[in-house]
Amino acid sequence: MEDDSAHLLDPQEAAAARRKEGWGGLVKYEYRRMLALAVMLPLTQQASGINTVIYYSSMVFLRAGLSSPILGSILVGAINLGFTAGAATLMDRWGRKPLLQASFGGMAASLALVGAAIFLPTGPVVQGVLTVALMLLYVAAFAIGCGPIPWVVLSEILPSRIKGPAASLATAAGWLGNLLVTLSFDSLLGRLGLGGAYMLYAALNAGAAWYVTARLPETKMKSLE
Repeated sequence: MEDDSAHLLDPQEAAAARRKEGWGGLVKYEYRRMLALAVMLPLTQQASGINTVIYYSSMVFLRAGLSSPILGSILVGAINLGFTAGAATLMDRWGRKPLLQASFGGMAASLALVGAAIFLPTGPVVQGVLTVALMLLYVAAFAIGCGPIPWVVLSEILPSRIKGPAASLATAAGWLGNLLVTLSFDSLLGRLGLGGAYMLYAALNAGAAWYVTARLPETKMKSLE
């Protein structure tokens, strides 16, 4: 696109259009919305709580009463893979924004129901079956949108002038969120219990769904301009 449009500019303007701005460009007012999305999308991805399921899946399924927690971990990986492949085919049909909204909404509902199932006076067998089923539904909701789409959107909204530094900032934000979630989960379990921890993550996912609805533009089949 740069090459096609370069002939419309004089040589000095064409050179300026291709000039990389580096880290200093991140403070420019014109990039504020792009940078806000570059930081918030990875953070909301991690705040969804997905790594508490991936890293602690055996413990979660053991507490849910599953006799073979390793089987639960295998199911998590298989569902994550399958629904991520499905997202690759759907995002150009349905759009990035609707899939992200459905993803965060589905995760919020799944975790809220997990918390309710743990708090309600159900028998251990019923509670275990509900918890496992809802956690697998949660993973499917993550994989269909929140997992792959933030990185696709970032590649589409970041201009080439700042793409390198902005992508680095987005990656750092994602790993920072990963670290905070991982370090805090044991403490949340101790203070809130498993049901309370998942209720908290349900609220965070509901907030992420609102943020996507309010702030994210649809990028399907659109140029950066």
